[in-house]
Amino acid sequence: MRKPLSLNNLHEELKKFPKATDDDGEVMKSSLAYIKERLLVAMDKGDIGWDSFLTFWPPRMLQALQDNKLACFFGAGLSMPSGLPSWSDMLRDYFGLDQAVLTDDDLKSDPLTQAELASHRLGADKVQSLLREKLTSNKYEAATSHYLAAALRLPFYVTTNYDTIFKKAWEKLNTRIDLVELTSDIDTSKLWPDGKPVPSPTATYLFKIHGCLDKPTEHLILTRSDYRRHYRSNDNLFSCVRYLLTSYHILFLGFSHKDPEVTRLVEDAIWKFEEGEERRRKDPSRADAHSVSRPHFYSLQFHMSSHTPEIFAARGIVALNPPLADPAAKDVRSSSLARALADLMGAAETGLAGKVSLDSVLEDYCGAVTSDLKRGLDLLDSYKEYATQSLKATAPADWMENLRHDLSDLGGQGVYLINDEGALAHVSAADGLTNPARKVGPEGGFSKRPYFQQAKTYRAPFVSDCFKSVFNDNLTFALCLPLIDDKGFAGLLFSACQPGAWMTPLAAAKSIWMSRPSLSILVVDANGVAVIPPNGEFEPEESGVALEKGETRGQNFGFPYRKLLALSRRNKLIERIMENVIPLRQDDDVLPLGSDLRQYTVVTETPLGRWKIGISDSVFLSGRL
Repeated sequence: MRKPLSLNNLHEELKKFPKATDDDGEVMKSSLAYIKERLLVAMDKGDIGWDSFLTFWPPRMLQALQDNKLACFFGAGLSMPSGLPSWSDMLRDYFGLDQAVLTDDDLKSDPLTQAELASHRLGADKVQSLLREKLTSNKYEAATSHYLAAALRLPFYVTTNYDTIFKKAWEKLNTRIDLVELTSDIDTSKLWPDGKPVPSPTATYLFKIHGCLDKPTEHLILTRSDYRRHYRSNDNLFSCVRYLLTSYHILFLGFSHKDPEVTRLVEDAIWKFEEGEERRRKDPSRADAHSVSRPHFYSLQFHMSSHTPEIFAARGIVALNPPLADPAAKDVRSSSLARALADLMGAAETGLAGKVSLDSVLEDYCGAVTSDLKRGLDLLDSYKEYATQSLKATAPADWMENLRHDLSDLGGQGVYLINDEGALAHVSAADGLTNPARKVGPEGGFSKRPYFQQAKTYRAPFVSDCFKSVFNDNLTFALCLPLIDDKGFAGLLFSACQPGAWMTPLAAAKSIWMSRPSLSILVVDANGVAVIPPNGEFEPEESGVALEKGETRGQNFGFPYRKLLALSRRNKLIERIMENVIPLRQDDDVLPLGSDLRQYTVVTETPLGRWKIGISDSVFLSGRL
C-alpha cells in the first residue's frame, strides 16, 4: 500500500529544489523550519497528539489517506504562488477586455461569460494561442504548495488547471511513480472503458478536465460554449471523475467552488447518493439498495466567516479552517496551505486518525435511539387496522390499552386517536394520569398542532418535534402514524412520550460518558430544542405542576421544557447543529473556538423525523507558531 512521503524525507527533498518566486522562497523557508523545528521534534518525542499541530483534519479523511482512498481536486490557487497571472490580469492585460466589462457586477463572478466575450473579441484561435504563450510551463517553477500536494502520493488527482507545474513537482519528488495525465475520452477509455478508475501501484493519474498545455493538438476549455460541448462530449472522462467523487474521499485545494460544471459534478454525486438512500428506505431487500456509497468532500477555505461552514455543509462539503500563517509571510495563503499539508502528512504518519474518531460512537448512539423510536412506530403500525376501524365505529377502542402497554415508556403520556378534522376520538392513559382534559382533548381539537398538520400533509409515519406538555410543562414529543383509507387521510394515531421517562437517549449517553466524559451528546429537534441535556447538566425530575391538576408525580416524570429550552438557546453547539444542513446522512463539522481549540462534531439526521443527532469533542491544537 502506497504511503505519503515521510516528513523527514520531505524535508530533505525540499531543500534541493529552487524557489518559484521570491514570495515562494519565503514560504519554502518557513515550511522547512516548521517541519524540522516543530513537527519532527514533536514526532521524535513520541506519543504525539493534536496539540503538536496547527491544523485539525477530520479522522475519516485521515483514515482515507492511510487507506489510499483519498483523492485531491485542486484549482488555480495551487499554481498562483508560481507566479501565474490571475484571471483578472489575463482578461485585462492579455485579452484586452474593457474596464466596464471587468468591473460589471454581474460579470465579475461569471468567468465563463467573460471568456466568451474575450473569444468573440479576439477570435477563438487567438485566445487559445495567448493562453499557451502566457502560461507555458517552462516559464514557471513548481511552488512549495505543489511539492507538498505531490508528497501525499495519492492514487488520483483532478484539476481544472492547464499548466503542468504540478507535474514538474511530481517528477522531482516521486521518481519511481509515473504521473499519467488524462484530458479526454481518448485517454480514459483505453484504461477504464467502464468509467471506473482502478488505482495502479506504479502510477498516479491526473485528470486535467479542462485541457493541458503540454497537448498542443487538444483544445483548452475556457468559454461557456467550450464547457457545454466538453462536458457533454467526453462522457467516459466525466464518468471516471464522477466515480471518484462517489467512491473516494475528496480534498479540494486552491479551489473557489465557483465553477458551475464542477459544482454540477458534486451535485450529481450527492443526488446519486440521495436517490440510493430513498431506494434503500423503500425496499432494503433490493439488490442495489446499498450499492451507492456516501460522498466525502472536504475543502480548505481561507478567510472563513462565521457562516462559511454552513454554506458548504449545504453543498455537502466540509469547510476546514487553515492554520495560522507565518507572521512574516507575504503570501499568507500559501504559507497556511503549506503548513496544513505538512500537518496532514504528519498526522497520517503518526496514526492520529483514531485519536478523536467519533464515527463509531455516533453510529452506536444513533442506532440505540432510532431503533427504539422505530420500534414504537412499528407498534403503532401494527394497530393501524384497529385504529381505522375505531374511527368508523362508535365501539370502545379496547385495543389501545394493549398498544399503550406494548409501547411502555414511549407511550408514557398516553395513546391518542384523532379523526381527520383533528377531534379526539379515543384515548388511553396510565393510572395516575387523571386530568379530565386528557379525555376530551384541547379546546378546538388537535387540528392546529404541528404534528397533526405534518401528518395530514405528508401522510407517512414520523417522530414529531418537541413541545411543552399542557399537563405537566415537561418536554414532550409524539410518535405519529397517519391513517389512510380509500378516501385519503382518515386521522392520526399517536403516542405522547417524555424523555427522562423514556430513558433510552439518556441511558445511552451515560454509557458513553462513562468511558469518554468529554463528549457532548446532541439530540436536537427541528426547532433547536435539545431532547436531553448535552452534557448531563441536570437530571429528569418529577413535575410539581402535575399535582395541581390532580395527577401523580410518578406518572409526570421528565425534563422541564423551559430548562431544556434555556439550555438550548445558550449552547453554542446546539446553535451550530441547527445551522448544519446534512444532505449526505452524516457530516463532519469543525468549529474554531480560538487558535488553539476546535470543536469537532459528527452529526446526522434521523430517518424517522427531523431530529439531528451529534457527538462532539474538543480538540486542542498547538495554537503557537
